[in-house]
Amino acid sequence: MDYHNVYKYHYNRTFHAVKSIFIDEFKKAKGKNRPFLSMANNILRQLNHFRDQKFEARLKEHAVKSYLVFLDRYSYYEGEKSEVISWVLENEALENFSKSSKYPYSSFIEDLAIRECLNEVGRHYRNYYDYYQLIYKHGCYHYFYLKDFVDCSFESSQEYKSMSSEGFNNNQEIVASFKGADDLQVLENDDYKSQYDVGIKNLIGEFVNGQYLEPLKKPIVEPNNNKEIKTDDLKSEKQINVESLINQFTDNERFLIIHVLYKLINNDVKDEDVEYTNITGANLMKIMRLAGAFDDTSIFSQDSKNNTSYSKVAKGISYYGVSKRLKLLESTILKLQAFKIDILITELERMKTKHLQKRRIS
Repeated sequence: MDYHNVYKYHYNRTFHAVKSIFIDEFKKAKGKNRPFLSMANNILRQLNHFRDQKFEARLKEHAVKSYLVFLDRYSYYEGEKSEVISWVLENEALENFSKSSKYPYSSFIEDLAIRECLNEVGRHYRNYYDYYQLIYKHGCYHYFYLKDFVDCSFESSQEYKSMSSEGFNNNQEIVASFKGADDLQVLENDDYKSQYDVGIKNLIGEFVNGQYLEPLKKPIVEPNNNKEIKTDDLKSEKQINVESLINQFTDNERFLIIHVLYKLINNDVKDEDVEYTNITGANLMKIMRLAGAFDDTSIFSQDSKNNTSYSKVAKGISYYGVSKRLKLLESTILKLQAFKIDILITELERMKTKHLQKRRIS
């Protein structure tokens, strides 16, 4: 069996199913005049819980060794993304797989592909938050790619510039910036194809119906005295709102937070970006939770000198072009306001002031 083709098939089918789900949910929410913030966060929370509870949990239960090998695939191979996936599925992941009639290797690949697709969609969605807010505002679903732009940031794309312009007309034609195959790859004459056609419909149904959206558990009621007993795992509305706010941060905003945190921890008074100060244990816990939610694990397998994410952490706003620095600072400060982490906000505000002063001088 060509394991990579099986992986591609499940990945692509899932991608197009989830893309349809997102567009439908956007349209439904818009029709009910829902604010973008609550709608967008709810979809992301559903997606993450669906990924973790249905697919990641099954991978860890039935094939944890193979699953961990796959996650660490870039420590085994160098090459194009598709090549690395193919090689690790054909070798290390297969070698570490415990054969079972109840959970064959083909099922492992299916769950793995779906999990990876949902994870990548979630990463992209968080990082392109402002882009999809404009799509929601204008109803430009022909710009709804659910994939990263290849040769430019979304802020530099013709789609984003067009939707951001005054007097934007949804019917106007532009030369699209998006590059990449957006067509569904279909594998013919495979035994698993017809079975998965049914499976993908079930996936859509479960996701749309919120079956894997973590519900608020009802309090347990004692039958004798009608006393309510609170369960330990009961999530309050406040806790859910905090999780939604954390999910709003993009990876670039998280890398900027790590940059400031690193300077603070080292009391780097020689660096003019950061003043001498102390971090409380509570604030450190909050910052680690906010900043530690980024998805890129390449730092474990690449030399830091060649790692883009590390460069962003090491250089801070100087990594970015002048036109992007102010926007990154302001968006990070705005999102941090909800958590009242003054130590970060103060330093970021100071960096912002310094940046504006340099712009006036130049």
